[in-house]
Amino acid sequence: RSLKSFAIRFDLAKIHMSNFAFLEYEWPLLHESAKRVEETANFDTRTSYFYARRTLEMAVVWLFQNDKSLRLPYQPNLNAFIHEPNFRKVVGDTVFTKANILRNLGNPAVHEYRRMIPADGHALLNQIRIPVPPITLQREFVTRLAALSRIRVTVKASLFELDRLFASLQHRAFSGEL
Repeated sequence: RSLKSFAIRFDLAKIHMSNFAFLEYEWPLLHESAKRVEETANFDTRTSYFYARRTLEMAVVWLFQNDKSLRLPYQPNLNAFIHEPNFRKVVGDTVFTKANILRNLGNPAVHEYRRMIPADGHALLNQIRIPVPPITLQREFVTRLAALSRIRVTVKASLFELDRLFASLQHRAFSGEL
């Protein structure tokens, strides 16, 4: 394959909307890592596996830092994190199983020197793919969220006006004007 072919595939991967775009604003480092999984899955399986495992580890560590029901494991490694007894309860069997699959696929990519098969990259992506609602449903959600935001602004303005009027009424009552 030529360098030009590689560059075209790489550019197309950049243009492609990521399955992980929803992570971009709240968790930019997680988004960057997850997006690298997609970008490299077709032509660099080892890198794709590496980033999949890295993304998983970042997400799991974040979960442990932010969920009070999870206790830090005996060792600070991915295997210990995902096998901490409460982790499976918190994330459910499906996510636990996928996390373990990603851990098992990612470890050889980092620690072994065997050839990585590109078809495995697609299998990896299928393990971590997150369903994205249809665009019509996404737009409806955005519309409803915008409506709620407008209502919130109106309610805040009304509360401010109510407080102002109540303060005025109190002043008049205590100064004998009523």
